[in-house]
Amino acid sequence: MSRVVYPAVVLAAGLTVSQALFFVLVYVSNVRVHAAMSALDAAGYLIVPNAHVLGSLKAFFPAFAGALFFTFTIGAGLTLTAMAGAWLYVRAFKSSRRFGYFLAALWVVAIAAVNKDGFFAAGSLSFILIPPVVFFLCIRWMPAEARPMGRLALAIQVAAVLLVALFWLPKTDDSVFIDIRDRLLLSHPTGAAINDFYYRYTLYPAKLIKTPPQKLMVPACTGGIGDPDIQQRVKRALAANDWLPVSENRACEVHVSTEEGRLFLSGPGKTVLETTPASFLEAPGRALASFSRLSDSGGIFRKATYISLFSALPLSLFIFLHGVIAAALLPVRQVFHRHMLASALCLLIGLATAAVMYTGSDASPETPEEIRAGLASGDWRKQRDALRAIIDHRMDPMRYGIDDRLAFGGSVALRYWYAASLGWSRHPAAYDLLLEMIDDPHPNVACMAYASLGRLGDHRAIAEIRNRIGRIEHWYVQWYAYQSMRRLGWTQEQFVTNRDPSQ
Repeated sequence: MSRVVYPAVVLAAGLTVSQALFFVLVYVSNVRVHAAMSALDAAGYLIVPNAHVLGSLKAFFPAFAGALFFTFTIGAGLTLTAMAGAWLYVRAFKSSRRFGYFLAALWVVAIAAVNKDGFFAAGSLSFILIPPVVFFLCIRWMPAEARPMGRLALAIQVAAVLLVALFWLPKTDDSVFIDIRDRLLLSHPTGAAINDFYYRYTLYPAKLIKTPPQKLMVPACTGGIGDPDIQQRVKRALAANDWLPVSENRACEVHVSTEEGRLFLSGPGKTVLETTPASFLEAPGRALASFSRLSDSGGIFRKATYISLFSALPLSLFIFLHGVIAAALLPVRQVFHRHMLASALCLLIGLATAAVMYTGSDASPETPEEIRAGLASGDWRKQRDALRAIIDHRMDPMRYGIDDRLAFGGSVALRYWYAASLGWSRHPAAYDLLLEMIDDPHPNVACMAYASLGRLGDHRAIAEIRNRIGRIEHWYVQWYAYQSMRRLGWTQEQFVTNRDPSQ
């Protein structure tokens, strides 16, 4: 195999294996979510996702699309790690048996680490299956040892990666993904399509690794509580925290039972927390938080996924881009020259995309005068920074007489930040503006408008949101709408006729 495209081909094989695995895992997770939401719906609760999305949980494409998130994060991380191990094994350690044993030991330790808080299926399967497959494919397809010029080409490629990383590093703060969305994705149709795809399908894989507190609603079973009075009080306490009592055991994520004056919260197959009915009822939120912490076995997997998002994803994009460019430069006969040109072009593209993050990024406006100047500048970047400054300083955007065209006719990023800023307003008109903005055709803007409605604290919004939430077709927007109602003090109510006394 050509040494020019070899890394990209091995990476593609590893990501293919990852995608197949995570497709199955996300699909199984989706089916479980469908069962849980169906049980809650049958019990009379308001469910998110609603009927517009519920059917898609059993469809194949949402699972495939959702699996891409894991494929290009933890899947890419495991693939690149296995590729590095194979290169060291063959090149640096000349296929040393001792080093092979060392790598095998590291692999076993990694599998044990991902299960240190209890067996976690997604972590176990990905760590068990992906690295060895990639490792053996990498060795099998590895070209003959590079000559001195080949080593120089590799060094140049590594240097290009490091230069791009160093140029991006100052921008990798807590808001880096928001800045990438505003400056890189929403600025052109292809990026906007990627952004829309991400927000439409992200919640499918998220359900695989979320803990109960990160979920909007959790089915709970209380049939194991013998005392009817305690049972009813426990149900009310659970429902107030969105752990919603149902009678369908197979859909439950927590089972609450009592025995000899003790109260037990159990997860699948094991008792996780033991307390007393009085202690639970005194602070149910604290007890449920303890249950979630003790039953969470996916912490290491989530951390590895997050680290891979910052490291493995951009490195994978660089390797793929290098392979595509090198393949396109086939007329260039000298392999070394092809490497050099591909690395140089990847470097330029990486620096150019990073440069976009620096454009218009002068010091953030601080004073009201600077904010007014930014809003009136006509430069959407400065207008965005001015809106963010209003939010950072908890100012009222209505004081600045912002033209409605900035909110309703401007860029998606400006509408988004204007909606966010209105959450800090105390002007009566802010409520009406947000009611218009929750119907924005772009889901990011609608989500932020719902979040700001919740932040305003105007309880009139509960009825407005409750009337709309069943018609919302976008899962992310539903999620924000529900959270907004909960922030305003709304709690779940069941239709009495649907109640099952055996719950």
